[in-house]
Amino acid sequence: MEKIRNYGLLVKYLVSTQWKKLRGGKDTAQQNQG
Repeated sequence: MEKIRNYGLLVKYLVSTQWKKLRGGKDTAQQNQG
């Protein structure tokens, strides 16, 4: 179960970083809410 949890956190981190790249880092204020 630990591996699944760690994998979920990793995916969440990658998604957040990729999202910032896609958005161009313009909507930083909205991202802080999440």
